[in-house]
Amino acid sequence: MPCKPDEARRDTPLGGAVTPLNMLSCEAGGATFAMAWADLGQAERVPAALVQWRAASLISLKAAPEAARSWTQPVPGAERVDGIDVQGVRHDGSATRARVLYFARGARVYQAAIYGSAVGPEEVSTFFEGLQLP
Repeated sequence: MPCKPDEARRDTPLGGAVTPLNMLSCEAGGATFAMAWADLGQAERVPAALVQWRAASLISLKAAPEAARSWTQPVPGAERVDGIDVQGVRHDGSATRARVLYFARGARVYQAAIYGSAVGPEEVSTFFEGLQLP
């Protein structure tokens, strides 16, 4: 994370069950950087959870599914990786661009995201290229 993150945890429906979701986020350079993860307990739940998480992200951003461009970035150690690049709307009504990566290994699912009015290539490379699963 490019800044000291705030931490949160909440139970959320994901992959067919209510699951504890761990979150880190911070703001730097006019952008919000976020990381979230959950242990689904069963790897069979992962594909549905990733589809559901992507859909929930688009709803939160008030963006239509067809507005999202597919985008990906390798994550060492991940078994599945998929991402979106989309223009959306923040909760305060202001426009934002979101670059979101969803990935998984075993029964764990992850989301890494940058939200900002102008997400540049430097922020994208610094944040996403640093991701690695043990």
